[in-house]
Amino acid sequence: MIDLPNFHDGFVDGVLVSDSEVRILLRTAKNDRFTLTLGGIEALRVNDFRQGNIVFDVEFLELSQIDSDFVFELYDYSEQYKEKFVLQEWTEKAKKKGLTAVQITPSYGCTILAAFK
Repeated sequence: MIDLPNFHDGFVDGVLVSDSEVRILLRTAKNDRFTLTLGGIEALRVNDFRQGNIVFDVEFLELSQIDSDFVFELYDYSEQYKEKFVLQEWTEKAKKKGLTAVQITPSYGCTILAAFK
């Protein structure tokens, strides 16, 4: 398990994307700054980025914790694809690729979802 600083009521200050790497600029409520670097990005979704994004939670997810809703939002699947989607098949492929996930949930502003190695 990754031991993270407490980002509750902290901030997402930015997101830098370069090839298959993403850097998420985070700041705690005490203004301590951190860069969360994710390599081997399979998929990334950043929604509703605003000035003053306030973090509710930063959570690393194992494949067993990922549900269909997470995958649908991450990949922005169409309704047609959702009807045929089988979570177990996606999980098996993700396991073979060595993927894990992170979810940053906001109190205000942006949501960040990522699947990465």
